[in-house]
Amino acid sequence: MDELISVIVPTYNSAQTINRCINSIRNQSYKNIEIIIVNDGSTDDTLYRLLNLADTDNRIKIYNIKNSGVSKARNIGIEKAKGEYVMFVDSDDYIEEKMVDKLLDMRKKYNMMPICKYSILTNGYTEETKEENVEVRVLELRKCFYELFFEQNALKAPWGKLYDLKIIKNNNIVFEKNLSLGEDIIFNLNYMKYEESICYSNERLYYYSRENIKSLSTRYYKNMINIQKKINKAILNYTALKACTEIDKIQIKCLKNLLTAVSNEFHSDENLFKRYVNARKIMKDSEIQKYANFLYKENKINKIFFSIIKNRMILTYLITKRKL
Repeated sequence: MDELISVIVPTYNSAQTINRCINSIRNQSYKNIEIIIVNDGSTDDTLYRLLNLADTDNRIKIYNIKNSGVSKARNIGIEKAKGEYVMFVDSDDYIEEKMVDKLLDMRKKYNMMPICKYSILTNGYTEETKEENVEVRVLELRKCFYELFFEQNALKAPWGKLYDLKIIKNNNIVFEKNLSLGEDIIFNLNYMKYEESICYSNERLYYYSRENIKSLSTRYYKNMINIQKKINKAILNYTALKACTEIDKIQIKCLKNLLTAVSNEFHSDENLFKRYVNARKIMKDSEIQKYANFLYKENKINKIFFSIIKNRMILTYLITKRKL
C-alpha cells in the first residue's frame, strides 16, 4: 500500500492565495495524502475559503488556533500528522502536480532526505525556466554543506523537502516559537543531524511567493544580533558535529550574518542618530570582534574588512558591505 504523506500548511490571513495553494496540493498525482491546515487566527476570509475546500475533499483537516505564529502552527501540524513522511507548504505558495510523487520516489530510491529546487514568484510570475535535463545529485552533507546552505539556499526553508516523520517525533524536533527569524534554519539543522546525505533535484517543483513580504534587507527585526547569534551557534554546532569541510568559509559567513544586525538597525523607527548609536554598539559586540580577530589572524578576511569592524566604521561598512 502507498505510504501516507502528511502535507502541513500553516496559514494566516491568506484569503487571496489559499485556494491556489490548497488546490495545488489536492491535485497531486500522488493521492494518498492528508492535508493538515492550521489556521493561525486569521481575521479575513481564509477560514470561510478553507471550509468550502474541505467540503469537496475529505483529505483536508482544518485546525483553528489563536494567533500564535508560524512555528506554533507548524508544530501543531506535526502533532496531528499521521503519515510516514511529511512536507510543508506555505499558504501563499503552490507546488507542481507531481512534487509529492517525485520526492517520494527519490526517498525510496536513495533512502535519504529528498530536496528540490524552487522558483521565486513576483507579482504571480516567475522568470526562472524549467530545467531541460532533470538531474538528481547525491550529496554528502559533511562535504557539501557550504554549497547547499549558503550558495543554493537549499537547507534553510522547510518547504521543498520530504521529512521522515519518525525522525522528527522520536527526537522531539520542533520549530522554536520564540524566534521571529531563523526558526526554520534551526529546525532543519536539528533534523539533518540524523541524515548523512541528501538527494538534490535541480527540477523546480515548488513556487515560493515573495509578494507582500518585506525582505530581510528592508524589514526591521528587534534583537537581530541575538537572533543571528542563535542561528550561528546552531550552524557551528552542526558543522562541528558533522566535521564539515570549508569551515573557514562557513565562519566568514557567520561573521557576515552577525553584521546584518548593523544594517538592520537603520530600518528601525528610531531617529537617525539613535540608529547610528545602536549600530555602533552592535559592531562593538564581543562576538563580532572575536570572530573578526580570529579570522584576521588566520588570514581569512582582508585588512580592510578587519579595520572596518575593529574601528566600528559604520558608514564605510554600509557603503562597501556588498564588496567585502
